[in-house]
Amino acid sequence: GVFPTFEGADERAHILKSATFAWSKAGAGTNGEHPLPEQVWSWFSERARNNLHLVICSPPGGTSLLQQGKRFPAIISGCTVNWILPWPKESLTEIARSFLEPLELEGGEAKQTLAALIEHAVETHTLANLTANESGRACATLRSYYH
Repeated sequence: GVFPTFEGADERAHILKSATFAWSKAGAGTNGEHPLPEQVWSWFSERARNNLHLVICSPPGGTSLLQQGKRFPAIISGCTVNWILPWPKESLTEIARSFLEPLELEGGEAKQTLAALIEHAVETHTLANLTANESGRACATLRSYYH
């Protein structure tokens, strides 16, 4: 959309000056013509619309997402929603394997050690997600007190 009061007159003049230079450098005008401010603003707005991407993170539960959707319907109507769900154990195992297999483990039980490390990585990730879900926080800070 267009935000008519998004910028002040001095900011708009600065944007137009910079955009006019970029407009001529990009070859948007023909035969070296001097563009009208409306042409430059339209060109700038189109480029901003095509190149501006926002990432908005909001928990799906609760009323936060619903309230934002009611206040700013254009955000919801023109977006792609990615629901990030817990990873399956098989995927976690494959990721751990891809990082740990290149390690050159020594000893007769290298394969068993690798399998144990992979399983440990999967369990650690799963436990971290479980703890975060139970506490309602993605990260818990441990506090230590010195006496």
